[in-house]
Amino acid sequence: MNKQILALFAIVAALVGFLFLIYTFTSRPAPKTGANLNQQVTTYFYGVSCPNCKVLNEWIKKNGIEKGVKFEKREVYYNKENAAMLEEAALICQIPSDQIGVPLIFNQGKCYVGTPDAQGILNKLLKKG
Repeated sequence: MNKQILALFAIVAALVGFLFLIYTFTSRPAPKTGANLNQQVTTYFYGVSCPNCKVLNEWIKKNGIEKGVKFEKREVYYNKENAAMLEEAALICQIPSDQIGVPLIFNQGKCYVGTPDAQGILNKLLKKG
C-alpha cells in the first residue's frame, strides 16, 4: 500500500512540475519588436558625444548623403524614446543588449554598426536613389 501511495505522489508531483513549466513558458510576454520603430524607414541612430558618430556626421555632410538618401536621425544618449527604438532595432538584428552601439543604421530589418558599415549602406542607398 505504501508503494502505491508513493508512486501516486510521484506522478502527481511530476504532473504539477510539468504544468508549472508549461505555464512559465506560455505566460511570458512576447519580446517587444517594432512597437515604435518603423521598419520601412532607414534610421540613423547616433549619440551627441560619440566620436565615431561625429566622423560619420561629417562624412554625411561632405558627401551630400542627406540630399540623396531619405533617413531619420535619432539621437539616443539623451532621448529615451530613441534609445528604446535602438533597442528594438538591435533585437530585430539579434544584437545582444551588451553589444549595442552607435553609430547604427537600421535599414529594412538589418543593422549596420560602426562607421565603415554605416558608410557602406549609405553609399549603396545613394547609388540606388
